Amino acid sequence: MIRTSAPLKLVIAGEWAVLEPNSCAIVAAINNRLFCEIESNPKNEIEISLLDFNIKEVSAIYKDNELVFTQPLDKKTENYIRLTKFVIESALFLFNYFKPFKIRTWCEKPTCFSSCSETKFGLGSSAAAIVAILAALHVFYNIPLNKKREMERLFKFCLLSHYILQNMRGSGIDIAAAFYGGIIHYTRFDPVWVSQKIQNNFPLDIFIEYKWPNLEINHLPPIPDMKLLLGWTQKPASTSHLISQMETFKIRNAPIYHELISQITKLVKDLTKAWRKKNKSRILADIKINEMYLRRLSEISGIPIEIPELRLLCEIADELGGAGKLSGAGGGDCGIAICFDEEISTKILEEWEKYNIIGTKMEIDFDGLKIETSKF
Repeated sequence: MIRTSAPLKLVIAGEWAVLEPNSCAIVAAINNRLFCEIESNPKNEIEISLLDFNIKEVSAIYKDNELVFTQPLDKKTENYIRLTKFVIESALFLFNYFKPFKIRTWCEKPTCFSSCSETKFGLGSSAAAIVAILAALHVFYNIPLNKKREMERLFKFCLLSHYILQNMRGSGIDIAAAFYGGIIHYTRFDPVWVSQKIQNNFPLDIFIEYKWPNLEINHLPPIPDMKLLLGWTQKPASTSHLISQMETFKIRNAPIYHELISQITKLVKDLTKAWRKKNKSRILADIKINEMYLRRLSEISGIPIEIPELRLLCEIADELGGAGKLSGAGGGDCGIAICFDEEISTKILEEWEKYNIIGTKMEIDFDGLKIETSKF
């Protein structure tokens, strides 16, 4: 049995800007994990169980570089299983040989979601699944992961898989958090360069060896007494739909769009300096400014990035001595608050609850990808 796991994430600053060239963002891995287990299958098949979606023991054969399911799947199951199917197919294509296995995944929910049946929260569970599944498959197929170079190859494989699954739109910041853990200053790879390689069917084994232009990952230090709060709006959002809407707005309103993106990028750079200096007052001020820019982007684009519930979440945090903002693409899902006082954090959570915002205190996960068991 092999077990791997990877943490979920919360974006601290830089949403939307991180999708543009030479822009950056800050992301934190949180102490809730997605797990993957894999073991040999006595049958000459692949058996998939996705416990979060109540999908159990779905069998497939591997034929002509593709998983072919042995029973009809309904549309809902097809949609949920799409990521796992693609990741397995990609890995087996790279490894160029097959041995049968059983694989299952499940995710730890933050406590504020414990009574919620939703599976979409905006915490990067899809990215964590890619990292955990690909790592488990590497170990199961005896692909070495002991050296820095081998881990860098795996990381780029995860990035590439995530990028393709997001129709070549995503930033990859979720993958960075899931793979490396901690608090990360992330600069996105050049999407034009990567997309061209994909479209030209560039050899996969060479592609993940290359240095990807612009891609940078740097860890930021933990800040003493920092309280990171998560607030759930109870309204799931579609990131891909929001990105599609924003692309349309960007084409029609390029000058004002790029002006705001430039402001967010400068803000992230300033926040990064404040973070390294552990300047708490500057950190809070910058997070509030970042939210102001996102609010402006929402207003001028007409795209509901900052929905009323997220705005209220932020206003409560700001008024009580913290700093609040949406986290991720917006449109629903989650927001965050940061403060440096236990009493303030408690007050924020209590006030959120009055307005039906479900909140909890989060811890940073500094471990990233874990390969927890590797015994058959």
